[in-house]
Parts: sequence; C-alpha cells; structure tokens
Amino acid sequence: HGVIAAQIKAAEDAFGPVDLYFANAGIGTGAGLGASDDEWARSIDVNLLAHVRAAQALVPGWVERGSGYFVVTASAAGLLSQIGSATYSTTKHAAVGFAEWLSITYGDHGVGVSCLCPMGVETALLAPDREVGDEEALMLHTVRSAGAVLTPEAVAIATLDRLEGAGGGTRGNGGARDGAVIEGDLDLDGGVAARVEDLAGADGFDGGH
Repeated sequence: HGVIAAQIKAAEDAFGPVDLYFANAGIGTGAGLGASDDEWARSIDVNLLAHVRAAQALVPGWVERGSGYFVVTASAAGLLSQIGSATYSTTKHAAVGFAEWLSITYGDHGVGVSCLCPMGVETALLAPDREVGDEEALMLHTVRSAGAVLTPEAVAIATLDRLEGAGGGTRGNGGARDGAVIEGDLDLDGGVAARVEDLAGADGFDGGH
C-alpha cells in the first residue's frame, strides 16, 4: 500500500495533481486447484488490491476537485474466463467488478472510469522465461490460439484514442464521467480499432457482455 501512495506522491511533487491514472500492474501466477495460498494472495494483491489502493489514494481528491480519470487494466479473462488459470481468471473478474463499482459510485462526482479488457497481449505473461507446467502451458496455448496477439503499442494507442474521446485525455476534464469497456479485437492492418462499449455515467458501468 505504501509503495503506491509513495509513487503517487512523487508524481504529484514533480508534476502536480494526478488527473489520469492507469492501474496496469498484473501477474499470472498459479494455475488451477493446485495454486498455493501464496499464489492466490499474490494474484489478489497485484491484480485487484493494487487498483483498490490507488483509488483510495486518488479518488477522494478527485471528488473534491470534481475531475479525475481511473483506468483499470483487466483482461478479456475478466469478462469470459481463462482456461488453465483460476487465479488469473478470478482476479481479473474482480478487477472488472471493482471498475464497475467505481463508475457507479463516483461517476456523478466527476470521476471517469474505464476498464481495459483486451485479448492476448505480447508481454512477459505470454513469454515466461522458465519451464511451465501443463496447466500454464494450456493457458498460454489458449491465449495464442484464440486470435491475433496484440502488441502493447497497439493497445496503448487504442486506449488513449478512446480516453481522449471520453474526456479522460485532458487536464481538468470538466467532470467527464463516461468511461468504456475496451475489449476484444484491436488488430487492423495499418491501424488500430477497438470494440468499445460506452458506460452510462449516471446509470453505472455497462459491463453486460
């Protein structure tokens, strides 16, 4: 908890108040029913509680100022499931649920919320530098065979484009409260497209997929 708060304070000391926060940390540890208590605890701590702790540090000030934008990086696994990893699937569902709650609770107070739910992205999670067990191997195969694996750059471009349209890409967004679920196919020849579902600010987060 202290690490996140310290990072936020360092950013504020250097650049001024934080207007836009990306809760982007994530791990894929443990697999099925054989996952240890420590693996479950680490997954919950990084994939869910890191988001909660950042929101605890930022959202009260945003409500007071009347503006701020919080982006939760979840996964398509948080809308569907993740074959081969109970820890990842469960905690990503929890991350989506937290984003829904943030939007419902603070959308009318100037706080925008978006939840990023892409399919596979080419990161270290899909290229472990160690030997993997059967369940993790199944998870990796499932992700890579489900469709085109996206580059981090493609996901970042699509996300920033959408946030600018939702009012989250500018300082002092004037109380923008609409967010988005950005999910699925982001791969196009020569460009990037995102399937986006708008969130209704006053009515809460539309996560019905």
